[in-house]
Amino acid sequence: MEPIRVDVWSDLVCPWCRIGLHRLRRVASEANVSIEVVHHAFQLDPRRTTSGSTRDALAKKYGAANVDGLFENATRAAQA
Repeated sequence: MEPIRVDVWSDLVCPWCRIGLHRLRRVASEANVSIEVVHHAFQLDPRRTTSGSTRDALAKKYGAANVDGLFENATRAAQA
């Protein structure tokens, strides 16, 4: 059986994109479904032109008080 083509648009620095891809591959494997993932680049924040601190960029966008929670949520999701 030919693999199912799955087109994925993601930002390389986005942890949620990576988590989603990992989950997609895990579910396909558990269901014994062969997939072919075709990657496409998508920049979530096109105004960000430097590779500065992600934590600083998130603090500026969402407020410093929320940054730890954002990282904790991503860490928990990655471990699930």
